[in-house]
Amino acid sequence: MREIPKIVQELKEIETKGGLGVEFYQDNFSVSKNNEEDHLYSLNTQILTNESQKPKYDSYNFQDLETFLMHCFDFLDLYPSSAIIIDAKGKIKYLNKKFLAWLGFQKCDFVDRMFFSSPFFSSENERYLISNLLNQDKENKYTPIELIFKKADGQKLTGLINVNPLINSQDKVIGFIIVITDITGLKIEEETNKITQFYKSILENKTIWFSVSDLSSNVVLWNKAAEYISGYCQNDVLGHNKVWDWLKLDTQSDRGLVTIKGHTKIDNTIISEDYETVIKRKDGRNRIISWVSKMLFDNYHNPTGTITIGKDITELKKNEEKIKIQNEELSSLNKNLEEKVKDRTNKINELLTQKNDFINQLGHDLKTPLTPLMVLLPIIKRELEKPDKIEIIDVLIRNTSYMKDLITKTIELAKLNSDMIQFSIESVNLSNEIDFVIKNNMFLFEEKHISIVNNVPKDIFVQADVLGLREILINIVTNSVKYSSETGGEISIGAIEQSDMIRVSIRDNGIGMEPEQIMKIFDEFYKADDSRHNLDSSGLGLNIAKRLVEKLKGNIWAESEGLGNGSTFFFTLLKTP
Repeated sequence: MREIPKIVQELKEIETKGGLGVEFYQDNFSVSKNNEEDHLYSLNTQILTNESQKPKYDSYNFQDLETFLMHCFDFLDLYPSSAIIIDAKGKIKYLNKKFLAWLGFQKCDFVDRMFFSSPFFSSENERYLISNLLNQDKENKYTPIELIFKKADGQKLTGLINVNPLINSQDKVIGFIIVITDITGLKIEEETNKITQFYKSILENKTIWFSVSDLSSNVVLWNKAAEYISGYCQNDVLGHNKVWDWLKLDTQSDRGLVTIKGHTKIDNTIISEDYETVIKRKDGRNRIISWVSKMLFDNYHNPTGTITIGKDITELKKNEEKIKIQNEELSSLNKNLEEKVKDRTNKINELLTQKNDFINQLGHDLKTPLTPLMVLLPIIKRELEKPDKIEIIDVLIRNTSYMKDLITKTIELAKLNSDMIQFSIESVNLSNEIDFVIKNNMFLFEEKHISIVNNVPKDIFVQADVLGLREILINIVTNSVKYSSETGGEISIGAIEQSDMIRVSIRDNGIGMEPEQIMKIFDEFYKADDSRHNLDSSGLGLNIAKRLVEKLKGNIWAESEGLGNGSTFFFTLLKTP
């Protein structure tokens, strides 16, 4: 075997002759030989190309991988890290002694074998990672990666991989040097630290009970939370199974079992349970615990013990019980309230029925004596000649008419409050019905000097009862007439489509309303200006219109910009599809 300094000297000579440049340096490592320390020169695994000088090819010129291996074989065999050399096609050309000793393989196992099919890769994922690394562009930096290797005996080790391409004088990659640093010990130390920290956190946890028992229920681990919840410290419980009897209630067995919430079985053996128990603490107080128990197994799947994890849910259970009692009380109150509301509703309905019956009967009783008065007073008026006598009769006729109108509308309102009225719903031409109402009340408009215009399109049809629709229109229009100016006014009627409804608007330029009046305008017996029209209005017309619109599944409302600015009444009806 040639000495390392001699190899280095030969490489220096190649460099000075203009051949392939080789960067080398003296490492800090040393090997002991005959109780003496000989500093070794190590070859840097990256081969450099000298672009400023063209190489001169001679017996030491590294033009191919075989030449490189021939001159560096002895050196690489003494290299302190595991090293592999593969050609550009991925075939293994060399493995040093360190690598073979590390994984326990023989060199003959890899002669002319493809690198990616080597048995030392632990999985396809490892092959994929190293393949991606080798396929990088040679100009890029090859980032070290960690891979898991499999030894000949199956044991797994972790290595840090550094890849460097071998480039000849023609700037062509002729192979790769792969250097592997064993970091298994470091990874084990890291994992050990993680496990240590994990178990430390378990042991010091003061919220979640964590204990481990062997097959005889002897306690082998008891954390801070177990101490806090049970009242028994580690010295009280470790090494025996008496604590499970101590925790039992006097009236319970099986560790105070309350509820088994679920379990998992394998071959009829329960390996996991989810349950709740009541335990008796060392100080005699009871606590409710939610448990999860899991069986432990060795590497041969033989049971070795049990892990028990618990959480004190006593306060949670108390709160649940409080909530349960409160819900029961609330349910009882709701039930009593529903019964009271139902009873009051029945009484109110009964009173409303009695009221409607009374109004209906009173109306008929009052209409009977009014009928002859309405007939006889005009006759008497024609027979009188003195003006003062005629004026008296006019007062009587006007008051009698008012009483008749009031009684008629009161009876109609009573019927609307009950189920006595049956509507006949049909498709109605809205514009035609408005024309009908205008024509039949023209004398009223002329008398009051009112100009009324129907702007409703002829093609609008609504779902309505004809008589009910006419009553709505008459009540709103006559209301506009009553509250128009003394010198006359204007009324305009329009309609527009809104989705499946028709919105009707009736606008006047009368005295207008304030917000307080708008809020009350549809109330029973309400009059916007009681002093001006005491005998001209019963205060029921708009309320009747509202009841009729609602019976026809519509809405009604009024708007006004204030006194002196007129009012607009809106109502909606279902559009004929």
